[in-house]
Amino acid sequence: MKKLLIIIIITFIGFNLYAGKQLDLILSKLIENDEKFREQIKDYTYDADSVALELDDDGTVEKKTEAFRKVYIKMPDKMHEDYISMKINGKDLNREEIEEELEERRKRGKKRAFISPFNKALRDKYRFTLMGEKNWDKRDVWIVGIQAKEEKEDLINGKVYVLKSNYRVVFMDFVPAELPGVIKKAGMRMIFSEQQGHWLPKKFEMEMHIKVKFLISLADIRLKVIDKYSNYKVNTGLKDSFFKEKEE
Repeated sequence: MKKLLIIIIITFIGFNLYAGKQLDLILSKLIENDEKFREQIKDYTYDADSVALELDDDGTVEKKTEAFRKVYIKMPDKMHEDYISMKINGKDLNREEIEEELEERRKRGKKRAFISPFNKALRDKYRFTLMGEKNWDKRDVWIVGIQAKEEKEDLINGKVYVLKSNYRVVFMDFVPAELPGVIKKAGMRMIFSEQQGHWLPKKFEMEMHIKVKFLISLADIRLKVIDKYSNYKVNTGLKDSFFKEKEE
């Protein structure tokens, strides 16, 4: 029995040493890939088709918003979205109605560009764990857990799937490390694919439970969003002036 216990302990220690070294290698490759991405890509544009559903307690769709927009990104942190069309509950909106809807969204908070947890500057803000491995979408992946050391809206908690073949992130399942007070529950998922030799988002899904109290009334909203991205164009020569003009 004593020998068996020793064998188990040695095996456990050996596995943890292996997992630690494997995780260090995975993280170094992920950070290296993120740095290469930032070196090679100065800007990019893409098309986004989105469907947003607002549901009541029994799952009935109260509001369905469909939109098509063009997105412009300039590294490291500039982003602009042009909404080409929008439809609410089957009704096409004119330009004035689209602007009114967007103004309501702006009041809820400014949209931020996503920052990878494998950005070298953020490395010390997270704890990482090697959770295991599996076959996902017919590809072998490692599963890496992510835990923010601080509760902040611009940091995340969750897990990522990393391809064993090239150390690229193909899937993320995460939530903000800190949720705003009105948001009671949230879940986000992102799928990546290779676009023009670079790994970029292909699909984003979000589910959110929002409770807002105003005087004696209580708004209880369940929101589901699906974004699909296509038509990527990389290094198009976007200037800072483009974003400045859009802000004015």
